[in-house]
Amino acid sequence: MIQIELLEQHIAKLDDASFSKLRDWLIEFDQARWDKKLEADSNTGKLDILINAALAEHEAGLMKRAKAIIFLYCPIAHPPSPPF
Repeated sequence: MIQIELLEQHIAKLDDASFSKLRDWLIEFDQARWDKKLEADSNTGKLDILINAALAEHEAGLMKRAKAIIFLYCPIAHPPSPPF
């Protein structure tokens, strides 16, 4: 049996409290992995095209308020000034 199948069997046997704790841990673990990947992609320039496109849209006045708020709080890039 492979490791995943063993994990599935063990998880299926967990009581509700243990399953809930495992689920919460997996969510946090997954988010931390995503953050590391996003940071690595940013540091290597893989996101530059998206950042530059968003900045150009902002500078052209084409960014809508909700989108601008998300952009302002993006940890990767910040526009020079708020669009509103």
